[in-house]
Amino acid sequence: MDRIAPLSADELDDLWERALAAFHEASRKLGTHTVSCEVGAIPFDLIYAGPTIGQAFRPALQGIESANGQSPLAKIMVFDCAESGVSAPTIGRPIQNLIRWRGDCWQATDAKRHVYFLYADYTLQLFDPSAGLCIVMIDSLKRLPAWAFAAPLRIPLALILRKHGVFFVHGAAVGTADGAVLITGNGGSGKSTTALSCYRAGLPLLGDDYVAIKMPCRSGQMPSVHNIYSSLKIVHREINAEKFSQSSEGKALLFPFGAHPELLTRSAPLCAVFSAYRTDNSATHIDPVDPEEVARIAFASTALQIPGDDEDVANAIAVCTRSASGAFQLMLGVDRSGVALAIADFLNTPVPMPVPPPQPIWEKSGALKRISVIIPVHNTAHLIAEALTSIAAQHYPDMEVIVVDDGSTDALDSALATSGTPVHLIRQTQRGPAAARNAGIAASTGEWLAFLDADDLWGQGALMRLARDLALHPRAGVVHGKAISFLAEENTGKYVNAMHPRENFPFFIGAGIYRRTAFEVVGGFSESLTFSEDVEWYARATDLVEVVQIPDLVLHVRTHAGNMTGNTAAENHGRFQAMKSVFEHRRKLAALEASNNPSQIELIKLK
Repeated sequence: MDRIAPLSADELDDLWERALAAFHEASRKLGTHTVSCEVGAIPFDLIYAGPTIGQAFRPALQGIESANGQSPLAKIMVFDCAESGVSAPTIGRPIQNLIRWRGDCWQATDAKRHVYFLYADYTLQLFDPSAGLCIVMIDSLKRLPAWAFAAPLRIPLALILRKHGVFFVHGAAVGTADGAVLITGNGGSGKSTTALSCYRAGLPLLGDDYVAIKMPCRSGQMPSVHNIYSSLKIVHREINAEKFSQSSEGKALLFPFGAHPELLTRSAPLCAVFSAYRTDNSATHIDPVDPEEVARIAFASTALQIPGDDEDVANAIAVCTRSASGAFQLMLGVDRSGVALAIADFLNTPVPMPVPPPQPIWEKSGALKRISVIIPVHNTAHLIAEALTSIAAQHYPDMEVIVVDDGSTDALDSALATSGTPVHLIRQTQRGPAAARNAGIAASTGEWLAFLDADDLWGQGALMRLARDLALHPRAGVVHGKAISFLAEENTGKYVNAMHPRENFPFFIGAGIYRRTAFEVVGGFSESLTFSEDVEWYARATDLVEVVQIPDLVLHVRTHAGNMTGNTAAENHGRFQAMKSVFEHRRKLAALEASNNPSQIELIKLK
């Protein structure tokens, strides 16, 4: 991660003032067009410089237009640089390495001003949370990809609504004003297919791709789900007789509700949360499932696309899955005509109490094994207490914690004594993190192993989610989740969002859980490597054992001045040595496989 100084408060204030002046200049040239909107009882105004952008975005946004005359709680000001001839302000330094895939500019953001930039549509967006103001500068409306017209202004809408307790969710919603179901799932799981099937059958929708959820104001109330976009985005093979307006990345866009407003529901109580799956069965089935399973899938797909505080979104989704009448798997059948009927029958069948999910497989079989958590430390006494707290907060039923002191000279003993977490402490002269982890493995008693660096944290429920998937994949040697990096601000020490899971380093040791047998097959960490020992181990592991990847965000990596990866030259040398080791391993393995000598192949695997 490049160490680039963040924009100062003065620089951010200056950027804001120049953006505001640019919007006013565009408005002077083109006039302004204001549209009053409301989502989840949150009124706000869209203020366009000129009529063109509003006309282009209206097909998708017409469902949230409002005429109730309420004073807006926020304003989104939008102009097209190409149409107005007014350029967006420059930030003043190269920031391409600061921009995250979701649009976050983590070094161009403070408590007062937030900066977002989307490469795909070349749009700069500034947000002032306290004032509730967003400025959106589009390079050229003609250059926007088609999907931007299906879900326009996604980032500013998400930011404004979140400030008032309404959260974007990646999913579809189906139902009437009396009640609706939220349909979540990973990409390609069938959310949009379900929305199109319901639309064709005349079952009203609240939205496809993105909808909003709102937490109940009082205990006993149900969460509610709300329309944002009046559009459908469907893969081409699902198109039948409808006239789709545009194509986007293998999908077609449809804006059907102008002609059929009766098929769009603006808001409804949330009856249940579904997780969609495609099956080879003919009919569609709806079966109860663990709410945590549905919540994790919904959060994983949402966090990949919507910037902001991931923890707030995760908590909101978890509340929805627990507060609604249950969580369910929507097992989509090949016969699409039955999808809407199955959902309509579900909505018409009273469900007075949450449906208890079946007992999880891993609990039925007693498949959860003892986990040995190994923490290598070197002069990180000031951080280890938080790491130990995150371990204790996992509430895993059978766990030991092994701390391997790799030649520390700081107050480690005092930090451990005051942490309140029982640990088994091992000391060694400084030999590096690989040797420390290997020493921890040798001293451990658990059938399963996990690793956490002293400057990292596990998210809530991370260990149980990893353990569950390891239990469900008996042939797997490793289950590995996602990690998000946080950067320590130099002045305050506060950690801010730095790097999103989609673009982050994929081999964090702390994001996985491991069977002991995986190390018997793959071998330990290479102690000759000071850097990239994780990359080298995973390269060997993928050759020799099954590695299961899950979409869950499990690890929070804290980036600070003391990180070993701050030494770029040493890190690059370590990567070279790791690659050399991997090539040598694969050369030997290929030679033995070519010799067709199973016993020799097993021998190298055991080494």
